[in-house]
Amino acid sequence: MLKLRRYQRQGVKFLISRENALLADEMGLGKTVQAIIAFYILLKRKIISKILIICPASLCLNWENELRHWASELTERRINGNKEDRRANFRLPFQIWDASYEQIRDDIEFLRNEMAFDLIVLDEAQRIKNKDSSTALACRQLRRNRAWALTGTPIENKIEDLLSIFAFIKPQLLNEGLARDEIHAKMAPFFLRRRKQEVLREPPEIIEQNLVLEMENRQCEAYDSMCYNIRSDIRKKVNQPIAITELLAQITKLKQLCNFDPESGDSCKFDALKSIIEEVQSENGKIIIFSQYVETLKYINNRLNSPNADLFYGELGQEERNSIVNTFEQSSESKILLVSLRAGGPGGALISCFGLPFLIQNVHHPFLRPRCSRGDAKGINRRARARVSVHPSPGLCHRPLRAQVRGLVQGSCRFQAEGEGIQDKVSLYLSRGLCGVIEKGSASAF
Repeated sequence: MLKLRRYQRQGVKFLISRENALLADEMGLGKTVQAIIAFYILLKRKIISKILIICPASLCLNWENELRHWASELTERRINGNKEDRRANFRLPFQIWDASYEQIRDDIEFLRNEMAFDLIVLDEAQRIKNKDSSTALACRQLRRNRAWALTGTPIENKIEDLLSIFAFIKPQLLNEGLARDEIHAKMAPFFLRRRKQEVLREPPEIIEQNLVLEMENRQCEAYDSMCYNIRSDIRKKVNQPIAITELLAQITKLKQLCNFDPESGDSCKFDALKSIIEEVQSENGKIIIFSQYVETLKYINNRLNSPNADLFYGELGQEERNSIVNTFEQSSESKILLVSLRAGGPGGALISCFGLPFLIQNVHHPFLRPRCSRGDAKGINRRARARVSVHPSPGLCHRPLRAQVRGLVQGSCRFQAEGEGIQDKVSLYLSRGLCGVIEKGSASAF
């Protein structure tokens, strides 16, 4: 039914044979998949019946999608809504619940007193590395028979982090009085970490991972408001042609708001990106971040506020561009390169770059995607092993609004050879269709 690599099968065996486990494989080796297959086996064997997954808010929807893909027979509920809604969700007869660290922290009194789980899994477990934080304290108070943690960050030499994480996984196993060697010896039966070079003889040229994110709070409200305004403007002109450029400009506004809300500064993409950057840098690696929009790159640069990040875009002079590329290639201090897709055109590849390319993307663009995948864009070399595309989903609809807009734009191509009057036909098609899509999206998705 499912085809796993050998090391992944070993990871599944490691998990199902232990009540307490820390799976710390390097990013890209499929920790989520290994955990889901382990869930499936334990649930089908009736060894356990109730699982709680705790992860960063930006990854809750991704867990839901991965569970649907790898173990569709299992019943799962992603926790959302206000406090009463969340409590009602926990009381429903599901096998798996998926909640954010913030939700667990806010609901800990209810969870501690009224809920118990056969297995609790912490994803991105470095989030509880501060033992005294309210989040770490809340996780430790949860009642559980089994406790697993997943992290791609190498923590075996960070004693404080290990102590905090193992205080959740297996309390009282480790303590501050132990020497480093004693800590490693005690945790060895419960710890598994593999690196790509250890388990993949010939890594694929590109490992593509799509993270489906959900906008929250103010970013989602801003998106909803913009959808309403665009719909209202288009409905006023729905029976008359509108310039195609005007319609595409409206779509572009929605795409840019998916990256970040300029008023509040909120961004589900940046929240996810930050975790990935931390993981890559913990391995002393480099990361290349692409975006179609320079403003998005500037926003990321400002939020990172890192001396190790450089911005590469079209307004720079050629000498400055060359200097940035050379620094990123040659300097061990330069870790992050933010690249505009238009500026990072064919030619001039980073010959010595082993960076992880990260594409900030909304709607599929037939000209942009190949430039990142074929390995000849500025900042991409064949030895760069992964690309991550991020598609936010605003709400709960199974067919995100952007997917409908994409189909609408692609559908307009059927008018392309009809000769005179083509501009009016396309604009009418797009305006009516876009109005309908946004109206349906606003009703079902928000």
